[in-house]
Amino acid sequence: MKPKVHLHHIKNQTHADFLAENRQDPITGDTIKADDQVVFCAACQSVFLWETWQYLNYQHCGQNQTLAHFPTKTQTLQIRQRSFTTEGYPLVASYQIEPSLLQNQAWALSKDKTEKKVSLTNLFFIFTLLLNLVLFLVSSIFPSSLILPFNFALGAISLTLLPRLKIPKGAFFKTEHNFYLDAKSILVEVANEQYKRILLNQTASIEIKGIKQNLKVDYFVFKITDNQHFRVQSLKVKIVSIDDAMLLFDLLQYWAKEIPIKIHINQLPNYGTGKDLRTLTAHIHKLVYYQDAAFEFIE
Repeated sequence: MKPKVHLHHIKNQTHADFLAENRQDPITGDTIKADDQVVFCAACQSVFLWETWQYLNYQHCGQNQTLAHFPTKTQTLQIRQRSFTTEGYPLVASYQIEPSLLQNQAWALSKDKTEKKVSLTNLFFIFTLLLNLVLFLVSSIFPSSLILPFNFALGAISLTLLPRLKIPKGAFFKTEHNFYLDAKSILVEVANEQYKRILLNQTASIEIKGIKQNLKVDYFVFKITDNQHFRVQSLKVKIVSIDDAMLLFDLLQYWAKEIPIKIHINQLPNYGTGKDLRTLTAHIHKLVYYQDAAFEFIE
């Protein structure tokens, strides 16, 4: 089933600011003009001529959604605010934190404002279990005949109050640090709700290779050099699926337009099978030869 496509008809008066940017189709290189029909990739917000979107089989960045609204400069600038949301990043993974990342002043510390509702079932179950354990221990002073009515009353109160309760994302059972990537920035979690934001215009270069942590898990190692102090920061990122690995390079092709992206092409994660490794390297070569991704290969 063909996905719904949001087409935008470029007009001189309505889209004067957009036309002044002289945006180009990233595949054909054609400048977007008045009367053209375009679509915006929902993941990276790149603009494509309608004919190009058809050529790409209605997908980009590993997904097929297009923006229903026409992006404006104001929306683009919102990504630079110090208070932000982690929602909307196409690639979400986990990584192993290094203490030196905390001291890197080139990248600002920001706070995530994303909120999510508590899982009502899990929270209610745990709370009820603990409470009944306490009642059992003090059963000598709390009549056992009252425990069942008490649980019914507790359930009614919980189902009324818990839906209104919100907590900061990641507040319960935090075991991994989050890594986010889009076409303009990287977010790396350094503490609960605290992130280092690595913007494209603050980065001098990125070098990528793979290492095998154990028999089952492969990692990408990012060596990121900031353009302020030229410090090299290593991040060991776990990307568990071949689809997310291809999405990684779909997004990094936009970084490669501005800075060197160096790839150890023979040292990439293989996800346990040689077939997946061939799939990933073939995808990277397709980006280079058919979409002009300016990756640099290190043999």
